Amino acid sequence: MKDAPSHLLLSALTWIGRPTVWTAGDEDEHIGTYEEAASARLIKGKINTELEAVEYIPTNPIVFQYTRHAHVGTTSSEVTYYGGVFGSNMPPVLRICLPDRQPWPERFQRSYLDEDIKRSRSGPPFEFYNVDLNGETGLEPDCLDGLTFAPDLPGQPDDGLGPVEDEGDEVDSAVGLGWQGTWVTALLEKQDKRQPLGERNEIVWHPKTINAWWRRPEDQEAAPAITWGVEFSLRFRQPLKITEFSSHIYKDADESVPSRGISSYTVRATILRTFVKNKWFVQANNLDGKNEDEDEGTESGGDSEDDDEDMDSGYGY
Repeated sequence: MKDAPSHLLLSALTWIGRPTVWTAGDEDEHIGTYEEAASARLIKGKINTELEAVEYIPTNPIVFQYTRHAHVGTTSSEVTYYGGVFGSNMPPVLRICLPDRQPWPERFQRSYLDEDIKRSRSGPPFEFYNVDLNGETGLEPDCLDGLTFAPDLPGQPDDGLGPVEDEGDEVDSAVGLGWQGTWVTALLEKQDKRQPLGERNEIVWHPKTINAWWRRPEDQEAAPAITWGVEFSLRFRQPLKITEFSSHIYKDADESVPSRGISSYTVRATILRTFVKNKWFVQANNLDGKNEDEDEGTESGGDSEDDDEDMDSGYGY
């Protein structure tokens, strides 16, 4: 870690778009966009012996805002069988990379199914359509893996990360009920009284693993080793909005819903410090070597019509 580079780059993507209900036979539909909300140069600081990581400090404040939306309402059996709900509960995604690399080298593959879609093959921004979530172009939102904040609301437990869905009163239908739980009710009551909603200040690591009580010790030990993390502050003071949906949605559920629900919420995030472990540097250097080998192989023979558009990577998942 003493030979760690003097600086790294950090980039944060946020999702722009609301949940979309799509059924086979519909026209191609824009699902949403991952846009770069913040980027910064990180300067090497001290070695944190307690965390066994190198600290990197941003040269400028890294502050951005993001909104998560849940799908709320009834979807029919036709959607269950022939379509889906896309773009629900989309998180922000962060990556770091070496200074001479691209944090987001992924690109869309050409497909006859998207020949009428006008967009850049690379990003950010990454424009997503229904054909991407069907696996037709080799890139969907989940492919943009990275560090994210979860849980990210005050009082939100690990088992309350995602929106709740129930069976509808129609056969094979479903009802999206947003985020539910006693912690949700507590937040909404604070908002009713116009009280500060609170904040979260902590360190989150990538990859994140949860060692649950029901996992065997050998399974817990086999979890991926963490490679890097960030210290962040998430704020939810008014007027940042937590949206409660209309109670008539409850009537469509197969069973009674015991609490109030949230359909969307907006967070203001500040990245304070970044911590990078030795394993990340090892992976980044190995990736450099791999890219050099691939470049030599391309020069000696195998090429394709898209080789000139490929981008080197150097990011840490």
